[in-house]
Amino acid sequence: MRFSKKIVAAAGVLAAGSLALTGCSASSAASPGSGSTVASAADIARCSPAKTTLNVTFGLQASEQMKVAVAALTKKYPGLTVNATPQSTADYGDLTKTIVGDIAVGKRPDVIMTGLGQLKFWVDTYKPAPIDVDALDSTYQKQFLTAGTVDGTVYAAPSQISAPVLLVNQKALTAAGVARRPTSDRKRISSKRRPS
Repeated sequence: MRFSKKIVAAAGVLAAGSLALTGCSASSAASPGSGSTVASAADIARCSPAKTTLNVTFGLQASEQMKVAVAALTKKYPGLTVNATPQSTADYGDLTKTIVGDIAVGKRPDVIMTGLGQLKFWVDTYKPAPIDVDALDSTYQKQFLTAGTVDGTVYAAPSQISAPVLLVNQKALTAAGVARRPTSDRKRISSKRRPS
């Protein structure tokens, strides 16, 4: 089954990242490593939303975003059916294992939520459809697309990028003999990391 680039893009921004694994005409259930292309995007003119069901698998952390995405998709594409199945985890590694297990027993979702750390695995193993970046909403923050890109092709449209923060117990560091950086050094380092 193939679905449109616009449907892929709309579903693609619902969580940390989504991949289109299949789409709206008959799908081949190609196995990993078989060398065949599993998914390809199609023009909306070749896809009837009323005859299309999207099966989406996502983690619990995206439950609210999924409700919004499903409502937007079904409003834009009347007749479209979206079966959105939350998994009982918010851990991307566990989510990946669950989806791979589902695929192995023939329960292949059309769109999945994935962590950015798993993106290359999905691209290498299942060859998902690329995201049509021109179909993304005009308010989408396109600087996030780099994180969803593998070998120059955009496969995921992340809705956010994690910003790791290190907090330290300065009293414990001082007690251990670690010198505190002068304030001017900390400000200089901090200002270099801020986006322009």
